Amino acid sequence: MDYSHHSPAADPDAVSTLSQPERPAYVFIYGLLGFSALIVLTVFLLVPEESGLAGLVLTFSVIGTSALLCTVLVKACVVHLEATAEDGLTMSMGHVVSRNLPWEAIASIEEAPHGGSFDVGWKLMGGGRIGYLAGSETLLVKIRPEFRQAVRSGEISIGGSPRLAEWYYVSAPDAGRVAAQLEQLRTRNSPAS
Repeated sequence: MDYSHHSPAADPDAVSTLSQPERPAYVFIYGLLGFSALIVLTVFLLVPEESGLAGLVLTFSVIGTSALLCTVLVKACVVHLEATAEDGLTMSMGHVVSRNLPWEAIASIEEAPHGGSFDVGWKLMGGGRIGYLAGSETLLVKIRPEFRQAVRSGEISIGGSPRLAEWYYVSAPDAGRVAAQLEQLRTRNSPAS
């Protein structure tokens, strides 16, 4: 069987969410950069140097560039979750990392305990877990062990890497409601249920 991703069809039961990093992630980044700028400014004011102005301008340029890069990186960590009866569940981080799971692969979908607001990015979390994270509200998608084994052995092919995690943590706003909708879709569309 080939479970590659198909083009999305109009599905009245389709679920689509978008999670963006929460405010504390930005506050943390800007707090660190502001603290660094304060230290640099204090050192330049207390330690007189002939070429202090050039060094100060250079330092603030580096801090400003770092702030811009950090902001772009955090903004790129947007988690998109999409599910349809035909295509299964697709989760992606920005437009860079994506995983499509057919309904037959999924054992269950539930709301996970709230994580931290600083949980941002695609993460290998150890113990067979992968995170697509952009904030504190997350879903836990459990994969069927027999499906993982069939993919690993080549009996079943799916798009992307042949290695599946045991659990996927995926950020979604209103995670409890979304988990219930996805679980209903999975139950209706998985012959293994």
